[in-house]
Amino acid sequence: MYILGSVVGFVLYRRFVFPVTGTVLKDAARYQLVNIGPFIVNVFFLATLIGWLRFDPVFGQSIFVILNAVWSFFGHKYFSFHRKAE
Repeated sequence: MYILGSVVGFVLYRRFVFPVTGTVLKDAARYQLVNIGPFIVNVFFLATLIGWLRFDPVFGQSIFVILNAVWSFFGHKYFSFHRKAE
């Protein structure tokens, strides 16, 4: 499911959110770099919140979803789909 969601997300971001042309493979690689960071951090972040700090799992994941949304927007805007001004 992750792979399918990632491919669909890439196409939708590239076409509708940050419409760009050219360098599909470069954009796809950068897209994955922006997405994999929060995925890995989430594993440790959520485990720390639940295990050590005794947070409710739903509350802990809610915090991470908000942080991930901000990270994703700026990461994709300024890295994945960024084009130099001509």
